[in-house]
Amino acid sequence: MKEKKQKSLIFAFSMVTVLILSSIGSFGISTDIVAEENTNQIANVNVKSNLVCIETSSNSLSNLNEISKNDKTHNLESLNFNLSENILVAGQDGNESYPSMVINGANSLVAYEYEDESDPYLYLSKSGNYSKTWSEPEKLEIELSGEEISVNSPALCIRPGKKHACGIFFSSIKNSGIIGILDIPDISTFGNLDVKIWDWSEVHIPPQSPDFFSWWDFATPDIVYHDKPNVPWINGFIGSTNYSYQGDWSATDSIMFTFLDKDNPNALWIQWDHQLEDCSNIDLDMDDTSKTFYGVCEIKNASNQDLLFFKGIYNAVGQNITLTYDKEVFTRSENLTHPQILVEGEEIF
Repeated sequence: MKEKKQKSLIFAFSMVTVLILSSIGSFGISTDIVAEENTNQIANVNVKSNLVCIETSSNSLSNLNEISKNDKTHNLESLNFNLSENILVAGQDGNESYPSMVINGANSLVAYEYEDESDPYLYLSKSGNYSKTWSEPEKLEIELSGEEISVNSPALCIRPGKKHACGIFFSSIKNSGIIGILDIPDISTFGNLDVKIWDWSEVHIPPQSPDFFSWWDFATPDIVYHDKPNVPWINGFIGSTNYSYQGDWSATDSIMFTFLDKDNPNALWIQWDHQLEDCSNIDLDMDDTSKTFYGVCEIKNASNQDLLFFKGIYNAVGQNITLTYDKEVFTRSENLTHPQILVEGEEIF
């Protein structure tokens, strides 16, 4: 981790309003026009102490189309999970990857990458009978400035005991500085899907200035349901930025968080600790009783790959939504990789 002069944790926050460009798709994807301009312009910049609030316009869209049925097998072939048999969900050609699944009763929903002519795209498939059979995969078409873009790395989360799910995904274009949020009101129908994307690759500050700051290398997302009035979902991932407006908040491979403000569903906040760097492979879980979320990730510490544990909670402070958290590095003599965390009551695994 790089040495920095600042001794206190400083968080940078950014809020982005979304311009949704596409029309309603064949599966009733909801769209709202937020602004008429298709440019990244800062409406206002408010600086108070160490908090920075940015409001800008971006892009958004989506349509669902059915994937070709010609040579794909989409059903589970075995129900007894015999190790001698193959268990198939999406197909047999080896191009499916990065799956994420949510379940509510008999209903299941899986999101995954499917590589099409060397570019990955996001597909959804659902089951209503305890995963005995699956629907034909539906391609989520995402456009930026009127052109379809490839997307990757989906992560899903569902409200406990409900059919409402939310997801996060990225795109490899523009140095992987694109974030997408997928809201699924009912995993059993695919109805009223709402998909929005935010372009963080070039944010101009001050307003209409030729100067801009960038975010890039968004990777390994995870999402948890927070169940707080103003922050229903928390997204964690790894990313980098050269942001240095009125201070050096730049960071390489830092833990970053994004979350929607329920009072302004077209706004996305982004926050990070610029003193935490060289991180990878984040995993989150939530304590539903205390509304505290826990996380773990890899962190490069000298010659070792150690684990970084953290826990935190979001609070509203004026017009800003802030995250406070504690962190601790777990160090051993060997490299530690690909951690996962599970919270059950007062027990953490």
